[in-house]
Amino acid sequence: MKSLSRRFLISVGLMSLVMTVLGTLGAFVVFERELSSRQIGYLTDYVRERSSNVDRRFSNLSTLHKAAEEELGRRIRHLDPERVMPLADSYFPLQADGTRRSLPKFFDGMSTGGGYVYGLAAFISRAKDTPPEQMRALVAAFGLVSEFGQAARREYDNFYFFTPETRLVMYGPDRPDRLMFYRHDAPADLSIANEEMAKVTLPAFDPERATRCTNLQRLIQDTKGERLATACMTPVYVDNKYIGSFGSSMELTGFFTSAVKDTPSGAIPLIVTSKGELIAYPGFTGIGKGSEKTLADYERRLGLKKLTVEVQKDGREHGVLESPDGKQIVAFGRLNGPNWYLLLS
Repeated sequence: MKSLSRRFLISVGLMSLVMTVLGTLGAFVVFERELSSRQIGYLTDYVRERSSNVDRRFSNLSTLHKAAEEELGRRIRHLDPERVMPLADSYFPLQADGTRRSLPKFFDGMSTGGGYVYGLAAFISRAKDTPPEQMRALVAAFGLVSEFGQAARREYDNFYFFTPETRLVMYGPDRPDRLMFYRHDAPADLSIANEEMAKVTLPAFDPERATRCTNLQRLIQDTKGERLATACMTPVYVDNKYIGSFGSSMELTGFFTSAVKDTPSGAIPLIVTSKGELIAYPGFTGIGKGSEKTLADYERRLGLKKLTVEVQKDGREHGVLESPDGKQIVAFGRLNGPNWYLLLS
């Protein structure tokens, strides 16, 4: 009898223990799911807000370019054709190599009857072949680029008007080379005709006349691939005719590094193109340079091309999904301006 009672008590005790353990495990699973759900919800909200803030920078840039387009058209229409060449000679005189380049005073700084011009450079290849209407646009753009560039300097440290024929006027007072490349060093036969920046806003490729951004690539004046940037351009139409584009370049170690700072603990922030090419990553912060090799290494190690394919398959503007290798949770937000993605891995 005692043996039976003892077995009964033991079985009840074991049952109670099992139930307690199962209850604890169940509660833990519920708690873990709730915690995971909250973390995913937090990441979704965070990436939505952060991507919206980054996207706003591109929207503001597009608005700046559109305003400049409208003003350039107004200035072109009111520029007396007889004044074009005298002004061209005073802004960017003809050089022995057949180019036109701006005078040093326009970069160094000079007063202009109540105004002040600085940080300005111009380069016009094959100057004698420049069509009259294009020279008129470049002359009209000279003062405009300075004024718009100065007004937007806090947000964008450069602003320029250019044509696919490698004729440009640029405001960039903070460039390390003081724009000497365009003012002095650029070869007379420099051509950007085959560069992505010269093609993306052409009527054939941009019939919507929208702002387009290039992939991350070396600056034209950088032969070593150590200074990488993306350029965002907006086509310029005057009287419904394409005459060039306004643009602003953003270097890898500038605006984009600030976009991936101060993220949630344990999350790795990235900005990638729709092709899975890396634009920004915390590892670039403070380096001062981002080489093409470094970029390729990061892209390969992080498996960005496969990850971007999964994000695009998802189809949402914002969301959370599992990485292709199943090892990470990735929150994503689409940057509509350049058609890129902000990712939190």
